Amino acid sequence: MTDINQEGQPLISYRLSKRKLEGRKEAKFSTLKKQVIDTGLCSACGACVASCSDNVLEMINERPQLTGKCTSCGVCVHQCPKTKTTVPQLIGHFTEAFRAKTLIPEVVGQDGGVVTTLLIYLLREGMIDGAVVTTKDGIEHWKPKPIIATREDQVLTSSGSIYSQSSAVGKLLEAIKSELHSIAFVGCPCNIDAVNKMQSSPYGLVRLFMRSSVLKIGLFCMDAFSYDRLRHFVEDVDKIPLENIEKMTISKGKFHMIQESGETISHPVKEMDRLRASACHYCVDFSSENADISVGSVGAPEGYNTVLVRTGLGHEILQDAADNGYIELQPITEKQLNPVLRLANLKKVQLYTVNRRRSYAFQVPATLPMERQTLPSKEILVEKGVSGVRKRRIVRIQSTKIIDEGRNIQVTLQNRSGKVLERIQVRITLLAGELFESHNWETTIREWFPAETLDFEFPRFDDDSEYMVTLSDPEGKILTKKVAIADLLNN
Repeated sequence: MTDINQEGQPLISYRLSKRKLEGRKEAKFSTLKKQVIDTGLCSACGACVASCSDNVLEMINERPQLTGKCTSCGVCVHQCPKTKTTVPQLIGHFTEAFRAKTLIPEVVGQDGGVVTTLLIYLLREGMIDGAVVTTKDGIEHWKPKPIIATREDQVLTSSGSIYSQSSAVGKLLEAIKSELHSIAFVGCPCNIDAVNKMQSSPYGLVRLFMRSSVLKIGLFCMDAFSYDRLRHFVEDVDKIPLENIEKMTISKGKFHMIQESGETISHPVKEMDRLRASACHYCVDFSSENADISVGSVGAPEGYNTVLVRTGLGHEILQDAADNGYIELQPITEKQLNPVLRLANLKKVQLYTVNRRRSYAFQVPATLPMERQTLPSKEILVEKGVSGVRKRRIVRIQSTKIIDEGRNIQVTLQNRSGKVLERIQVRITLLAGELFESHNWETTIREWFPAETLDFEFPRFDDDSEYMVTLSDPEGKILTKKVAIADLLNN
């Protein structure tokens, strides 16, 4: 029996794939183009072209291109080796998924209150000696402060989300050294990953403390903000003290801050992107994939949490809490899980879309010979003392050196501003005399992350050559520096 009929219809496997993917938002070539091809991730393997049953994809100049009408069957997206499209790829292994909410009146906090309720249940039943949780700092309001909670009132103070990074792992080791033998640890994916490695690695500290066991309760996390940047944003943009904020939450693409007065201030999450902690630009774990139990609000109605059970221990604890009247559980359907999968996909994809290029190579125009040739001269903005440059230590030259067997110069620049720099214009010129230039190379850095280093390479001419490196942002110059070949040769 053949898979192709006399009319040349597609293989039955194509038809089954199309039927399975029908109606899915991501099932189109434009998704593949945005996530993989345009970001430079495409390896030109040809899987998408070969699997297109409509024959509207073609490999042109080592890039898949659409040559006809895309029917949004989605087959190409799911065949690409670079995409994350299955449930385990997006949110990791789990055995069960629930919607859940607290059933005890003491818990009045964020969403369904499941994490706080589980900790109270574990303490009351004597199953844990304590829990590592994060609460708000009493002096710097909304600054995360990890604590070891051994009483219910301490657990209750940790209820609610804090959208800044917490260094909670240190408190876990402190709890172990304090001879707490059974500990619940609550944290975002980055903290859960750290504890997981310390448990599973042959050199892991927690693994070597055999007298202690740790239950990992992971939180869903799309972003964490730098505390200092968040504070400046609220106080400079919204003109209110951070301590006036009673609650923070993210929903429907917006970051909401509820004041003590009840007034809500909202900003699109995209507007808050520059406030993100640097590591969040590279993290791809949305749902705390290495936890025993993962909990978040995405995909759940108001007053509920979404809960993913990942281990046998997690299942027994969650089910026993429900059997004893602490929480209500409702099984989640595949359709109800879709919002979680969508956000997880966004976080997986962001690693592809972040501008991670480290090297910018400037070439002499093809119409010019490699030897020094003066272009029509023009005056450049270089004066004694370089008075036009703002006195800010935003960017520094980390190193300058001759590379490629003497053919090129490499200048390494580092972002020292502590924030994401945007739309940085880079201009490198070959100086001819005191006031003129003979070559000019320019580029734009769209996003430059804190502490990130970038390499700029440009041709070397004779040993007397001098170059001017100029960087500007929308407000003006932030760096002007001469690079002389003679100085490099002497070093």
